[in-house]
Amino acid sequence: MSSHDSHENHGHGHDHHHGHHGHHGHGHSHGDGPASFNAEEFPHGPNAPFLRGAEAADELEAMFGGGTGRFENPELRDIAAHRGEVVEELQRQGLGPGSHLLDLGAGTGLFLEPLAKIVGSTGQVFAAEISEGFCALLERRRAADETLAAASQVVHIPEDAITLPDDSVEFVLICDVYHHLTFPTKTLKECLRVLKPKGKLILIDFHRDDACIHTKPAGWVEKHVRADQDAFRAEVTDAGFALLSEPDLGMKENYVMIFEAIDN
Repeated sequence: MSSHDSHENHGHGHDHHHGHHGHHGHGHSHGDGPASFNAEEFPHGPNAPFLRGAEAADELEAMFGGGTGRFENPELRDIAAHRGEVVEELQRQGLGPGSHLLDLGAGTGLFLEPLAKIVGSTGQVFAAEISEGFCALLERRRAADETLAAASQVVHIPEDAITLPDDSVEFVLICDVYHHLTFPTKTLKECLRVLKPKGKLILIDFHRDDACIHTKPAGWVEKHVRADQDAFRAEVTDAGFALLSEPDLGMKENYVMIFEAIDN
């Protein structure tokens, strides 16, 4: 939930089509089945590097977290460099004390502390992960900070469902994660289910354009991200969301789209 190689993460990806790509990419998902991913880039599915057990927490932290790993190093990731701007945008969208937010694919917890501070103990940040290793890392982060522990929960989820009750949250954040979702249509339906009426989905992902990508080699984003912004926007609106805005937060590699739940 994309860091990157990418950020956080979802699903094992059992579908290994080569999908080489027109303008939109062949990765546009159809129905409730798995999306198709580039088999050269993802021979074992889009989330293989992340699907580790709790015993791998130290290794995952060294690779992806700790302020210097791929998810958290501002020099390696636009999202990390602009974390403050993302958090401020969430506040502009209404996030505040008492809010409930789902961070889908929370990874190493890049957003856990700033979001938990905002919502406080009367709210809740649900840090959801398919990776048991990342869940262990997130729990460790919570355990070290009483304020954080009171305002957050770690939720281990399967790749095609969100284990929260209906109408649980006002916000869902999918940051550098959407392109890793094995079952995007199912996951969007689950987002609708857990969102309260008029709840907001904040989707941040990579421009599928080499000219925008400065932290990765040429050709990487075409292989790594299955479809472009137009395709992802269409998938989300088709699932029952309305596009509200596409704010520019100063990132070169990533775009931001804000949606409102309308079919829930």
